[in-house]
Amino acid sequence: MEIGIGILMLLAYAGLVVYTFKGGSIQIGFLIITVIYTALALIGNNFISSEAFLAANAGSVPANIVEAMTNVFQKGAESYGANLVNVMFGAWFGQVILETRIAETIIRKTVELDGDRPGLTMILLSIICTLIFSGIYGAGGVIAIGVIVLPILTSLGIPKAVALFSYIASVGAALFINPVQHNQWVTLFGIGDTYSYQQFFNWGIIALVIQIIILSIFSLIYLRKEKAYAWAAQTDVPSEEKPGKVPGIALLAPIIPVFLLYVFKIPVIAGFLIAGFFAMAVCGKMKRFKDTAYLFSKNFHDGVVDVAPFMGFLLTVGMFNAAAALAAPYLGILLNGVNLQSPLLVCALAGILAPLALFRGPLTLAGAGPATAKILTTIGFSSPFVLMVLGTTTLSMHISGCFTQSWTAWGIGYTKVPTNDWLKKSVPACWVFCIAILAYTFIVYGSTAF
Repeated sequence: MEIGIGILMLLAYAGLVVYTFKGGSIQIGFLIITVIYTALALIGNNFISSEAFLAANAGSVPANIVEAMTNVFQKGAESYGANLVNVMFGAWFGQVILETRIAETIIRKTVELDGDRPGLTMILLSIICTLIFSGIYGAGGVIAIGVIVLPILTSLGIPKAVALFSYIASVGAALFINPVQHNQWVTLFGIGDTYSYQQFFNWGIIALVIQIIILSIFSLIYLRKEKAYAWAAQTDVPSEEKPGKVPGIALLAPIIPVFLLYVFKIPVIAGFLIAGFFAMAVCGKMKRFKDTAYLFSKNFHDGVVDVAPFMGFLLTVGMFNAAAALAAPYLGILLNGVNLQSPLLVCALAGILAPLALFRGPLTLAGAGPATAKILTTIGFSSPFVLMVLGTTTLSMHISGCFTQSWTAWGIGYTKVPTNDWLKKSVPACWVFCIAILAYTFIVYGSTAF
């Protein structure tokens, strides 16, 4: 009978995938599958499963419904508490970088280097945006910098779809080394004590470079194919909106948290605070204590509002993880006979099926992917390896190419790029991103798959 429970759990997973592909609320989807997994595990543990099965999986068997609800809905959500704090401070730091106009200054100085060659300028801006978003986090920051970058690119004659693709994919590349992204995923996989940021960075920095190189090649191909034309010169940012003078040393602020964490192992929140107050100090935002206190509160408020929907999603993922622990013994019975224990096969399948990360599908950790991750770890793959595989499809396909991502949806509306035109630009390039990074992951980290 344990097999029957496992089959019902797999059907629930399939239902989650279909629901998310059809555009359903992923937060509600995870809440529903959490309830189903918990209920099925309780039924199996109390009425159906054999004594031998229960004894073999004693650590996953709750004594009663109250204990199950406590472990899943209370402790599951609470397990993401520390991660939510990291997300909030990352969003605060992003607001500081915007408030001080540091990001805007970096972008404009980049354009001044070679504004008469659109292709080169586009590549330079992609690299600069990647550096900026390696340290800051949140949709608000992506949108605020986007309203600077996109008009500049289109004013140089770069077609809207190409400009938007180069910008969004550069944000996706940046998250390969973003400290907040690291904290989210190690919490999701429960490996915060064993998979350090330094390990994440060592893998992610090469993935970032691979994506930027391929992004640059595709951007130039798209640009040459469509031929640059100056249809949007009127979209240039009005002169009165251009920033005042920002000290040169302030331009280092976006990468300070990453530098401090990787080199000196200074915790990420301390790094955000150091970099944030450094930025405010050198930009003249701390002349009076009262104004500093107000600015700190305002930026924190704006940052938290910016990431609030994402925080709600993380809480339901925490509940799902706890429910998946109850379901693991039943899924394990079904998957024990599945011969997928080949790192090459997993990487190859993830590369071939990478578009399943679109529309919050089963290959994105921002969608139905956490359930896929649980299946892969149940089979026997190590959590760091699964993190790298699904992290690649998440960042390189979903974050970089799917319009269900909040800031991509904003960009499509802002630039008025037709969604079919966007997909024609993003999907082929993002598919190549995934294949190349997964090949690198297998070659370098395939031996750590178990």
